Amino acid sequence: MNMDNDRLPAKVLVFLLTVSLLPIEMLILPAELVSKAQNESIFALIGGAVLAALAITLIATLMQRYPGQGLFEISRDSLGPVIGTIVSLAYAVFWLLMSAGILRGVAEMVRDTLLAFTPKWATMLFMSLGAVYLAVHGIEPIGRLAQLTVPIVLAIVLLFLMGTIYSGEITRAQPFLEPGAAGRIMDGAIHAFHSYCGSSSLLVLGQFVHPTHSLLAASLTGIGLSTAFFALALVTTLTILGTAGITMYHWPLLVSVQNLRIPTFLVEKVDSFFLAEWVMFTYISLVLMYVVSGLTMKKVLRLRSNLWPTLGIAVLAYLIGLIPKHYEHYISFNDEWLCNGIYGVPFSFLLPVFMLIVSIIRNRRHTSGKTVVPLSREQRGR
Repeated sequence: MNMDNDRLPAKVLVFLLTVSLLPIEMLILPAELVSKAQNESIFALIGGAVLAALAITLIATLMQRYPGQGLFEISRDSLGPVIGTIVSLAYAVFWLLMSAGILRGVAEMVRDTLLAFTPKWATMLFMSLGAVYLAVHGIEPIGRLAQLTVPIVLAIVLLFLMGTIYSGEITRAQPFLEPGAAGRIMDGAIHAFHSYCGSSSLLVLGQFVHPTHSLLAASLTGIGLSTAFFALALVTTLTILGTAGITMYHWPLLVSVQNLRIPTFLVEKVDSFFLAEWVMFTYISLVLMYVVSGLTMKKVLRLRSNLWPTLGIAVLAYLIGLIPKHYEHYISFNDEWLCNGIYGVPFSFLLPVFMLIVSIIRNRRHTSGKTVVPLSREQRGR
């Protein structure tokens, strides 16, 4: 399907950026952050959020210089046709690997908490098939789905987290600046920044946002909303498990939510209900990764439709997701190849910054596909 004429309101972009960040990272970030920053984890998260806000500001500024243009057009204009195409292909591979990570992460969660005897390949297969069906129908239907479901899921998750915090010991979440805190906070901040690498999808989504001048505000709102839920997840796990207990579990947030007491006539198993809501949230994230990767490959291969690129990406993501043998291998895969690995900082920060700098030096802007030189002050005054 051709998505060239699709449009996204700014408020929908907020929800899409949120689902590109939260689903898997929110469940595993508390344990990883505590292992790096210990009692100063909340400060490390704030530092990572500041870095993420800076990165998304630079990406949004780059997109505003090229209204209606996406990663493929921007990279080719700023870096040249050959290098620009290679960069676009590398981003498509990055989002492909993120899709594989999401698929495997959901399969691990479902196997550990809901369906202990369901093969991981089956969970991954059914989720991938549904995601492909939606991904090939355009960005507008995905935006409408996110606008409808994301606020509901976030509201339910917020109630669960606040209730869990209330049942825990809030003093466990209080930060302590012990000797060596600065180094731990810096290390943790960089690690927290890696959790925001899904915001790189703005390089594709930004071309559909209308009006363009609202792009930056919507992007920062998405980062702020995600940070708020990252912080709630961190405080929730700390109040229930403490810094020593968090690292003992694969999914500490799910373990923490089990402490929430709800009448059984409403919800019998709190963690299962929480995870069911979260799987729906993760599903939209998977669809989004298929879309940005498939659309980029469509332009690289100069195809008219994103159907075949999306199908190919879904098959590869499924096969790659089957490679890790168990949970530890999955975490190692995430650390080596995804946000925490070789792709994280370069693709979330360095490459967009480089393209922005080149664009500024060349003093070029794009409007409706045509290159124009900005007017001088004297010309604007006439």
